[in-house]
Amino acid sequence: MPSPADFPLGSPQSRAAARALVVARKTPHHLSQADEDALTIYCGMVYVDVRMTPSYEEIERLDVYARGAELHDARYGPNPSKGGD
Repeated sequence: MPSPADFPLGSPQSRAAARALVVARKTPHHLSQADEDALTIYCGMVYVDVRMTPSYEEIERLDVYARGAELHDARYGPNPSKGGD
């Protein structure tokens, strides 16, 4: 992976290399079983409907759901439909 120092300061290449480093540091290469489960729960919420128990609202309040959202955002970027910052 190229270093930002390999390019002129402020150049598009330097900025791209810096972004790649940040993403690489924020995204674990090997997830623990608990993190894999959290990511699966977060991503699987699209299949939950109002007739299911626990409900979407109940799952969304769980720490495991929040961890899944955190891992998803680190890997793929924030979900624009969530209305984040």
